[in-house]
Amino acid sequence: MLILGFAVRNRLLKHSCLVLCSLITFAYLTSCGTDEELTESGQGAAFDQLWSGVFNRCGSCHGRDVSGTEGGPDLTDKSTFTAMLLGKTGDDYPEWTTFAVNQENCVDKSFIASGRSSQSLVVAIFDSQVASNMGCDVKDHTEPSQNISISSSQLQTLKDWIDEGP
Repeated sequence: MLILGFAVRNRLLKHSCLVLCSLITFAYLTSCGTDEELTESGQGAAFDQLWSGVFNRCGSCHGRDVSGTEGGPDLTDKSTFTAMLLGKTGDDYPEWTTFAVNQENCVDKSFIASGRSSQSLVVAIFDSQVASNMGCDVKDHTEPSQNISISSSQLQTLKDWIDEGP
């Protein structure tokens, strides 16, 4: 009788562990959310803030067939902005002759180096400290002729977003 009770308890314990593990797995998988939910919090919210406050102006100079930036990344909307900069370098845009000529020693530098804001040209164009450590001549995009402004809090949000790995 003691052996039978032990076997029942052992089976009950295994079943309880299986149920618990299944519940934990289910909770983890459903907590990931959809792409829309991710856009509303965390990484997505940071990028949305950066897009509406800073990056939405990039497309006026870096868009399809804009004079001087032909062949470069199309930064006219949110989806192309990240797709064309994340993990990309000037070498990925061989037809972008103005970048190759004006920034020739920067063509091998990442525009957005995921997890490494201090090695990202998108940060360097706004932060002279980062620019000075890039090992190339970075064009400052905070000059009045560039018509882009970024606050110190937006710059920190940009760094955090990249460091967290977009």
